[in-house]
Amino acid sequence: MKRGNAVVFAGAWRMQQQRPYHVLTLVGYKHGKFLVADPYMEKGWPNKVYWTSTRNFMTVYHSRHSRAITIR
Repeated sequence: MKRGNAVVFAGAWRMQQQRPYHVLTLVGYKHGKFLVADPYMEKGWPNKVYWTSTRNFMTVYHSRHSRAITIR
């Protein structure tokens, strides 16, 4: 992300710990927060891109075995 590349990762829908696996994309970062985009969201659904805290992101990310890939 530092070089402007998106990161696809294994997370959870809406980054909620109790939800099952879901593939999401990191598209931004600012101190203490990650900007997450959900490519699965349908056109009429709200909040296709949203901020989540670094702490929440890391909790969910590690619970999904820390899987990610950078898109160039």
